[in-house]
Amino acid sequence: MPELFDQYHYEPKNKSVNAIIREFEKEYQEIFELAKTKWNHSIREFHRDATGLKLSRNSSIGRGMTIQIRFLPDEENQFIKLIDEHFPELDFMEYTKIRSLHDALIHSDPYFQIGEIGLPFQQLVDYCSKYLDRYNLKKLHSLLFTEMGKSKDVLGAYYFKDSRIELYYVPLIIFSQIHRISLEHLIVVVLAHELAHAYHHIGFDTDGYQWDEMSKTDSNIVEGLAQYYTSLFVEDQETIYPGVKDAYLELLAYQTVSTRATASLCSVIFC
Repeated sequence: MPELFDQYHYEPKNKSVNAIIREFEKEYQEIFELAKTKWNHSIREFHRDATGLKLSRNSSIGRGMTIQIRFLPDEENQFIKLIDEHFPELDFMEYTKIRSLHDALIHSDPYFQIGEIGLPFQQLVDYCSKYLDRYNLKKLHSLLFTEMGKSKDVLGAYYFKDSRIELYYVPLIIFSQIHRISLEHLIVVVLAHELAHAYHHIGFDTDGYQWDEMSKTDSNIVEGLAQYYTSLFVEDQETIYPGVKDAYLELLAYQTVSTRATASLCSVIFC
């Protein structure tokens, strides 16, 4: 897939980011491809039924308007440069493993407080604690996702001009790692959100009209609507795929207050 690396002209300082990009096709591409194969159709069906919108003006046409889905490292290297600015030495895979080890050590603590093993056990706990203090999860999330997300699309984007969806695999992979959630289900939630934008923008209502002015509408309204229909999709899937709900809940902290408020208002209006 040549488009995976079309934008890539920047050499990251962070070695773990380099590894993600270098190993994408071997380690991660299959999971992202599931978005196009396993999930794309079911999400589109859900949005069609939930919104009452169709991607074809004529309901007798079996195939509607095309929505291209592309996988890119991030949006024009902005996320990668942010990592290089604040966390150039952080190995995200190591971080995830040390968090898991620290949790296991704390859980096992009552069994290792006696005998000769007590001291080295405590030294290992202290090492993990200091490491996690240095790379605080709240700070990681705030700098890489919350702050950047106020002005930029971090995990994925829908483009009005050509009805194109881009999914950014470096931030998606890192988000799933540091929050220890399923990468597949995280991609699903982001894709559901971006496809909601597509249906709202180019979907035809029962009278054959589209929302031509969507790109000029207040972003809180546009994002709130997408968030609302994403939440409905998550509710529809959570019994069979509880990991989708887990990913959605982790992403809630990443949403702005105004977007969550608009989504809540939609639930009142449409229910």
